Amino acid sequence: MPLFLRSALSLVLVLAAAPLAAQSPLYMRTLFSTWDGNSNPPRVMYTQTRGNAGFGSVRLHVTIGRQSNPAPEPPYTLRAELPPGFLGIHPLSLPGGSSCTSSGGGESPMLIECLLTSQITGTDAILVLGLDTGTAAQFNASTATSRVTLDYAAFPLPDEPTCVAINGNTGCVVTTSTVYTSSIALDSLSVTGGALTFGEDGNIRVAHRITGFDSLYENEIAIDLPEGLEFHGSQHIVFPTAMTCAATPRGAGQRVLCTYPFYSFFADGRARTSNFNLVVRPLAPLQLPGPVQVIASVGNSAQPRPEDCATNPDRPTCAVLEFGLVQAPAPRMEFTDAVAPSPYLLLDEDEVLRVDYRNAGDAPASQVRVAVDLPAGFAYVGASSTATSNACSASGSVESGQRVVCVQNGMPASQSASRRLDLLIRGDRSHSARLDNLARFAVGTGALGDAELLQACSADPVRPDCVELRFDAGVACRSDPLQGIFCDSFEALPIH
Repeated sequence: MPLFLRSALSLVLVLAAAPLAAQSPLYMRTLFSTWDGNSNPPRVMYTQTRGNAGFGSVRLHVTIGRQSNPAPEPPYTLRAELPPGFLGIHPLSLPGGSSCTSSGGGESPMLIECLLTSQITGTDAILVLGLDTGTAAQFNASTATSRVTLDYAAFPLPDEPTCVAINGNTGCVVTTSTVYTSSIALDSLSVTGGALTFGEDGNIRVAHRITGFDSLYENEIAIDLPEGLEFHGSQHIVFPTAMTCAATPRGAGQRVLCTYPFYSFFADGRARTSNFNLVVRPLAPLQLPGPVQVIASVGNSAQPRPEDCATNPDRPTCAVLEFGLVQAPAPRMEFTDAVAPSPYLLLDEDEVLRVDYRNAGDAPASQVRVAVDLPAGFAYVGASSTATSNACSASGSVESGQRVVCVQNGMPASQSASRRLDLLIRGDRSHSARLDNLARFAVGTGALGDAELLQACSADPVRPDCVELRFDAGVACRSDPLQGIFCDSFEALPIH
């Protein structure tokens, strides 16, 4: 054959073979797992998630790319075979000119079929399908494997294709993920020290956990408070800070409902834990020392919150707390000594009634008040005290009996040293009784009014914040000739 003919024939053969030689099978890669925003997330998935969600949802992510130019001609038929446990699909991203349908699901396998009509170019074709997952019972397995095949005219899929893991160009790719069960639970309710202070804000710590689910779940915790335990807010110091809590009436008490988005998709299936403080204040009709009972429940739309935790508390979604009540720290004033002149108080002379007192409580007193009801016929003259500030005033008439109130600076808590008040009074012989005069003292902080405190002391004279000074009254011997015969050292002085 002439040389030019052989050259022409070779050129024709090369041109004829070029398109066939350039075509290679399409490359396919699959992702079959929980979506965490990364291109290669851990191959895990959780039950009871929604495929149209963001983070925490399960996705079948298929990338199809060419290995030659041009790529084989469409249409391309993609089939995904999924095990039991999947409920439905949500096409999140499909190439132009493609569509997907599904059949089966639940306790049966699911088949997804997608038709791609656009030829693959230099840009990969990507299909993203969100998958709704069912319950652990529907999965009935600890793993889930997807089998994805790609069939097209240039490289028809054989009856028994060679399936490779994750990625390849054999037309069949399998991917396996570990399946974990989603759950929601209350770990504990607790009060530090086992008691709250009556009349003051205190914290109930609520510890809870989430395994799985997805970012669109709105979880809720209900805390039922008895009458007298008032909701005063919440403190969210650990994720999720987006939690909101609000109280509504429930019988004689309140129900506090806290709602929050919370999910987890750890690669090892562990839970995400969190806690927050429920701020409450115990008031009447609660009584010391308690106990006070609080009941809580947790749930979401996938695992509804129970309403019978009071009678059936032994479940992960229930928690019951009993705690006591203690008295708030407070000052406690008490008298330590009281002295009146002996054997009698001289009339028409300035005389001293002396009292000593202290703060025996466990909180400082911001103010100290000493109130005195003097007997009829005795007038307030003045006062001196070991307090750094002391202001006394008298009200009422001498004839019927004056009331003296001394206001002083505060005292520290648990003060062992006493403070002294010397009350200077003068008796009038025209109006004063000679026998058994009574001066009633009361010491307080102003929490109870002076009149109320003195009235309480009248009803219960042995209270530690009360003291009664009883004394007789007489005149100097030289000023009363009738009494002078008794003013020797051998006989007691009677009072007439």
